[in-house]
Amino acid sequence: MSNTQIETIFGTPIGLVKIEQNTDILQADNNRFKSIINEENPSWRPARASENMRILEFYPEIKKILLDHFISFSSQVLGLNNQFQISTSWLTKCEQGEESGDFHFHANSFWSGIYYYGENYCESSSLEFENPLIHYMKDYGFYITPEKITQYNNLTGKIAPTKNTLIFFPSFLNHRILEHKSEFPRYSLAFNMVPIGEYGEGDSAYNTSWFH
Repeated sequence: MSNTQIETIFGTPIGLVKIEQNTDILQADNNRFKSIINEENPSWRPARASENMRILEFYPEIKKILLDHFISFSSQVLGLNNQFQISTSWLTKCEQGEESGDFHFHANSFWSGIYYYGENYCESSSLEFENPLIHYMKDYGFYITPEKITQYNNLTGKIAPTKNTLIFFPSFLNHRILEHKSEFPRYSLAFNMVPIGEYGEGDSAYNTSWFH
C-alpha cells in the first residue's frame, strides 16, 4: 500500500459556513409550527415545519446574507458565475423523540441550504446524507459489506448541527434528520435555490426573463 496513490473523482461537495451576522430575529417564529399527525403510524413522531413555505420573504436581510454566501460558494467551489434566487424556505423544529423520517430530496431546486439559528444544539440529532451511488452499488453491481468504513465505501455521512452554521448541498442528495434525543429543541431554517437569468447552451439554453 505504501506505493499506492489514491485520487477521488466525482466528489459531492458540501459547504459549511459560520454566519457572523446577527440573526436572532428568527427566534420570533419559533411558535409558528404546524402539527403533523401520521394516522398510519401514530407512534412515529415527525419533525414540525412552519406553516409558511416562503418564510424568508419576511426577513429580506437574512435572505440576502444566506444567498450571498451561496453565490460566493458557487463561484469559489463550483466555478459558477450564475445568479441564483431562493425559492422556498421554511423553519423546522425537532422536540425530543422527533425525526424527519425516511431519506428525501428536494425536487424543483438546484442546491439547498440549512441554517441552524437556535441557541442550544447540545447532543442534537445529526443531519444524515445518503451516498448518491448507493443504488448503483446495491442494485446494479456487487456490494460487499466492508469490515472498515472509510470515505470511499461509506453509504451515509453525518453532520452535527452547531449554532449559526450554514450548510449547502446539492438538492438531489438524499438526507434526513435523525431522531432527536436532546432535551433542547432543535431549530433550523431550510431553503432551496434555483438559477436565474440565462444558463445552459444550445437547445438546452434557458433564460428566466423569457417568461416575465
